[in-house]
Amino acid sequence: MSDQAAQRPDRRAEVAERLRGAVERLLREGETYASLSIERLMNEAGLSRSTFYAYFTDKGDLLRQWSTHASDATRAAAAAWVALGPDVSRQQLRAALRRLIGDYQPHARVTAAIYDATVYDAALATETRAVMDAHRRHLADHVRRGQDEGWIDPALLPDETAAWICWMTERVLHQLVPDADAPTVDELADGLTGILWNVLYAPAGRTPAAA
Repeated sequence: MSDQAAQRPDRRAEVAERLRGAVERLLREGETYASLSIERLMNEAGLSRSTFYAYFTDKGDLLRQWSTHASDATRAAAAAWVALGPDVSRQQLRAALRRLIGDYQPHARVTAAIYDATVYDAALATETRAVMDAHRRHLADHVRRGQDEGWIDPALLPDETAAWICWMTERVLHQLVPDADAPTVDELADGLTGILWNVLYAPAGRTPAAA
């Protein structure tokens, strides 16, 4: 592989990140991603139109790059939650959820644009659904493990419960997180912790200070 070919993925990611900053600014001003032309995006980012087409086929391709990056950024945070086990405490749950929200926030505005674009971009819709399905499966596995080991409510339906939680959380993240300041993010983490603690762990006899 030539040096130029080896550097191409890095340059693609660099251009995508620069464009993400530009799109963030335009979305904050009330623009919608669907209404933005490639020329407008490139002018805002200070890049040439030819640079865009050197790395992306269209705006949907750019969204897919952002989607991959956002998923990678939040996957580890989500994994920290579902890795909690028999010693789970409310404090541990809250810490994992606060990290999840914090890691998601830098990507929140463009991720909302990604979900909006799934209405007309079939490939993006398929990829987004796959990401959500993976989150749902991991959470359902967490519920089953907790039920088997006695620290999650045995009456819950794992797959259905995981689906409700994943899609509920997704909507809150998109609607409330993009413009939230640090105290508000803390309040959102507290609220989500209360919901999930009382749905999943408290009915199995876990106490807030359980160690």
